[in-house]
Amino acid sequence: PFGKSMHELIRKYYPDQDPNEIIGISDYKNSVDLKRLSEEEAYKLLLNRALSSTTIETSPRFWFDLAELMPRNEDQIKFSFQLIENLMLSDIPDLEKSFSLFSSPSIIDTDETKLRERLFKIFDKHRNKGKNPYTYAATIITQTQSGDIRLGKPVNINEAWKDLEHPVLENILIPTKLGILMANKNIKELKDALLEISDERLFSSNLLDVSWPALIMSELNDKVEIAERTAKDSVTQSVTTAARYLDFQSIRFVYDSAKRLNDKSIIPDGWFQYLDSQITSERDRYSLRIINAEYGEDWKELAKWSGKAVAEYPTYYNYYRPRGYALAKLGKTQEAIAALNIYIKYSKDEVHWKDALLLLDSLKANTQNQ
Repeated sequence: PFGKSMHELIRKYYPDQDPNEIIGISDYKNSVDLKRLSEEEAYKLLLNRALSSTTIETSPRFWFDLAELMPRNEDQIKFSFQLIENLMLSDIPDLEKSFSLFSSPSIIDTDETKLRERLFKIFDKHRNKGKNPYTYAATIITQTQSGDIRLGKPVNINEAWKDLEHPVLENILIPTKLGILMANKNIKELKDALLEISDERLFSSNLLDVSWPALIMSELNDKVEIAERTAKDSVTQSVTTAARYLDFQSIRFVYDSAKRLNDKSIIPDGWFQYLDSQITSERDRYSLRIINAEYGEDWKELAKWSGKAVAEYPTYYNYYRPRGYALAKLGKTQEAIAALNIYIKYSKDEVHWKDALLLLDSLKANTQNQ
């Protein structure tokens, strides 16, 4: 069984730990919010639970969370690959298995060529479309996103995923397709793609954060107005959701709405301070402070927190964009160029990629002209 195989695996790495310690969490998924714990606290909590023989943890989500929190070293890499292999060979239900496999890039650094290729070989070896169609789809989607799209290679998403079966396929396909077109500022194809989407889906709560900026970029002004009205109607709920669940999709949507609607009153007084007091996980706290500083155009704060983020999480390449922007605003051109060079090398799938490339080119041109 999957849980037993993972328990035996983790005990190989920590053979001296007491297996009989009783961990007082009845249901990990419902009881623990990792954002409210420091990474050290969260890791210790999960590790003790993983090592305990009193309760064998069967949830793939638990083991993926543990792998993500482990110190990034050779043991973490070995553990993560074995976790993915054990999961693919397990009798965990197909749908549950597939959702965990979508998270593979959070425990394996797929920007490292050797690790990415090793992960894809495991996918190739163990997937079975007839037996586990959802798992099969998850591996193909993850390969496309972490491979060709991330590397900036041309991809026809409709063609690549046309034979896949998964309940959330459309929810992944549409934003992925729009994201690629926005990243490359391919306005004509972006406009065509947007016009193919029904208004019901286009302005739905789970797509609006992607469709709204895409509509602005495409200058589909009639639809932009609808997006603005929809955002005004829904953003109050996002403010509440963000505060209650510390949900980053909601947090980003609130800041984006305030900026695009040019309405600071959308963000309630004390809202950021409340979120900041509740989020203890270091990486999540840095992300929040970076979002807040960029929204407020506080370039010193943005440089400070993005600097801490890249120092502590050097392979989380999304942090290098705000760092490059902040340093450019502060006149630290060479440091800005260094940060943006890293960002554009590894983040060709991100919406801001083309803008970051244009800023980088202008900074390089200015230094050559001086």
